[in-house]
Amino acid sequence: MGWKCVVSPDGKVATVSAFLALAEAVVEAINTGAVPKLGPLWDQVAQHELGRAVDEALRVFSTQMLEVTASLPATDEDLKAMVKRGADEARLKFKQLTIGPDSVVADAEAELNTGFAAGTARIEKENFQMGTRSNEAWLRSQWAMRVEGKLKELRDRFSAGQLSQAELAEAETFIKARVEELRSAYASEGVGPSSCREKPWEEVVNRHMQASLREVASWRSGGGCSDSFAEEKAAVAANERKRLDEEAAKLAAQVAKEVEESKIRTEKMQQQRRTDDEGVENWDTSDRAGADPSKVELREKPKDENSATKPEAKPSAKDSEAKSSASGSKDKVQQKKCCSVQ
Repeated sequence: MGWKCVVSPDGKVATVSAFLALAEAVVEAINTGAVPKLGPLWDQVAQHELGRAVDEALRVFSTQMLEVTASLPATDEDLKAMVKRGADEARLKFKQLTIGPDSVVADAEAELNTGFAAGTARIEKENFQMGTRSNEAWLRSQWAMRVEGKLKELRDRFSAGQLSQAELAEAETFIKARVEELRSAYASEGVGPSSCREKPWEEVVNRHMQASLREVASWRSGGGCSDSFAEEKAAVAANERKRLDEEAAKLAAQVAKEVEESKIRTEKMQQQRRTDDEGVENWDTSDRAGADPSKVELREKPKDENSATKPEAKPSAKDSEAKSSASGSKDKVQQKKCCSVQ
């Protein structure tokens, strides 16, 4: 004959924790002299179990989002799929723990969905920020590799008055051609959601391109024939480059700081999760064990080092008499002992 499962008033199978909570409520009612009423008691237990089900489900969802964070930046489609997997696992945990009528469960599901929405918004924001920083860094490195080297060569030749008008025209064509090549490469190499790709292009490539074209235009208007003009334009170009370099260094420092803070937050959340799973460790009381009486012995207390090294003063006649009168009783004084634990 098999055992039958305990079911709730609405016909759902009761969990072990729900059964124990109900039993505890009945005993508490009896101890207070009241007559246990299973209906109200069960409603109370059901509310408690639903709250616990929501907490456990959100905990599962947060764990899944930690794993998603390690995969960022991701595209919109990939991020949506990863968030959905985490939400599905959390809902499965919720269904395993829920009891009570459907009307009460619906309220708990609404609370659960609110938690999902808040977690999804946080992960989407972090994905956007990480994608933006990654794209900006990639564009800066590509600009330096594809364009900046050639521009530096042209600047040096312009300062020396060695650039012709034809070469200046070719410089503009060169910049525009490299920008189009970079645009094609960025379409396949850009990371993160589509919303985080346009701003890095405007902030990095367009600004550098406009600055470079203005610099070349200033060369053409000056003709490259005057040393003073060359020096003036070189100073303008140097200031522009310095400003761009300072902005790049500031952004790189900010990126490094934010990446380090993100690692610290992830490590703290993982440590918190391990603490929740393992519980509190027992205190080790072995260090507080008492001394073994069999290892205790008495030995003479050593003389004070200060008194041993201090030179004795020459006794006076009165001191000699007092010393001789007290010598008899002094021999009777018992030596001091001290305890030593081996």
